Amino acid sequence: MGHLTGDQLLDTLLGVFYRIKSSGKRTEQIVQH
Repeated sequence: MGHLTGDQLLDTLLGVFYRIKSSGKRTEQIVQH
């Protein structure tokens, strides 16, 4: 496994963050209904 550059690491973290954020929104919508 190669070393990640700062940009690649940031992109990965942002990707994970947005996935968690969008799945969290979906969970909230389910709870509301």
